[in-house]
Amino acid sequence: MLRRISGAKPALAAAAAHTLKGSARGIGAWRVAHAADRLEQTAAGGGDSLEAFKAAIAELETASREARAAILTRLSDRSDDAGAEPPGRRARDD
Repeated sequence: MLRRISGAKPALAAAAAHTLKGSARGIGAWRVAHAADRLEQTAAGGGDSLEAFKAAIAELETASREARAAILTRLSDRSDDAGAEPPGRRARDD
């Protein structure tokens, strides 16, 4: 989705950023939501420079990478815990 946003015309980038902002809020990825909001506002403004548009995209890309890494870490931690004995239970030596 980020590739599409970065290659889109401002109106389409603003619409995609708006959708991404809602999705990010839904999962608690607040930095992504904030960056998507900034991009949406920058793209919808029309009067901002190309540099401001590129900076907003870069901010969104950074926030998205960080969120993706955090999610992967959480998923990895959960899969590591899946094989462990539940707390309070001991393995039997049968």
